[in-house]
Amino acid sequence: MRTSCQKHPRRHAWARSASRLPSASGRPRVGRDHVGAKLTKGEFFLEAFSGSDLVASSARKYGFMAREYATLHGVNFDLCSKSVLRNLHRDVQRWNLVAAMFGTPCTSFSVARDRTSVIRSREYPYGVPGLSIADAEKVAVGNSTAFATVRIVGGLHTRKIPWCIENPHSSKLWYFPEIE
Repeated sequence: MRTSCQKHPRRHAWARSASRLPSASGRPRVGRDHVGAKLTKGEFFLEAFSGSDLVASSARKYGFMAREYATLHGVNFDLCSKSVLRNLHRDVQRWNLVAAMFGTPCTSFSVARDRTSVIRSREYPYGVPGLSIADAEKVAVGNSTAFATVRIVGGLHTRKIPWCIENPHSSKLWYFPEIE
């Protein structure tokens, strides 16, 4: 698994990777300095393209506010929507968002996808020329999720807010020049 992360030594040290805090049971634990970190009203952790909401659920378990964004929660949580992106950008500008985890869907970025037909390559990260209509649609959806990730991460990075993109090491998402 490969991740692309930016960490900031802001007071929210709990946002650092749980792998740095091993426990005897093998389960991630939160160190003494991390427990009870207080967020002010309106601050939250973002899990983008959340799927099963595991990261946000874990953040809540330790007492942090969290929001999940995924289309399975409805159109108001679709990060490819301009209005949703605008609202999230506003939260970043207001410093409401304190850390983010992006599980950008790897459906059209997976090398396993190449078994049936190649739809992306290092040379053509946005989609190879001459795709069928069905494959072109899958590439377009993948590109939308990748560009939404890039837009949000850009704002977070500018404000030095911790963020992490999770995708398999072999994912073709890493071919995007905006992410690479």
